[in-house]
Amino acid sequence: MAGCGKKSGNSLMALAPFLPGSCPELVPRTGVTVVDSGSAWIERDWHCYYLLKLDYDGKDSAYAMWIPPLAGGVKPAVVLTRPYDYIKWNGDSVPSGVPVTSNAQYVSDAAMFLLNGCGVLYVYERFQTGGSIQNDVDDTVAGLRFLNESAVADTSKIGIWGGSWGGFEALYGAAYASDGGGVTPAAGIAFFPPSDFNDWVDYVENPAGAIPNSVPDITDAAKRDAYENFFVGE
Repeated sequence: MAGCGKKSGNSLMALAPFLPGSCPELVPRTGVTVVDSGSAWIERDWHCYYLLKLDYDGKDSAYAMWIPPLAGGVKPAVVLTRPYDYIKWNGDSVPSGVPVTSNAQYVSDAAMFLLNGCGVLYVYERFQTGGSIQNDVDDTVAGLRFLNESAVADTSKIGIWGGSWGGFEALYGAAYASDGGGVTPAAGIAFFPPSDFNDWVDYVENPAGAIPNSVPDITDAAKRDAYENFFVGE
């Protein structure tokens, strides 16, 4: 989403509110808890970030990181789905040897959007850490609801982006956003997403020739078990 907004012409004025430890408080909203906040340096500027716990309609808590545009104000925003990431600030345990991305790295990874004047919302979906497929849809919708209700972004200019399982979350999150109180994205990019779960079930359960044009049977027992377990909780 290039052209999200212009950077401030006065770098000192833009920098001053975002010095470490001086990030403004988010306006309290029902269902939103700020777990922590901080700032990270990109190029010439400090960027604030907010670690959020989102609780809507009695569903399981969702977790997100909101990084507002440097210039402040209500600007376009991009939702980035993160299905494979582990985080510790929400109280989850992380398996031994699994790397955890730092908050500063997340800010740096969002530079393409931030430096073009957009806000960025990372949503950390739970399926890879033991939740269900429905949880992932709910988590993504929760992020879109935060943008819809918190007056931090221009809700007519929301984008969503994800790849692989994150592409599925981008598709289904956008499809169910309005049903869950979220804003429907104006634009989305879903790279190589799972989009038809009936086909996935056929791939796992049906041997070659059982249905027209079916894929070859999975002969590796360990791989077949892994694929079957993947659908637990669907």
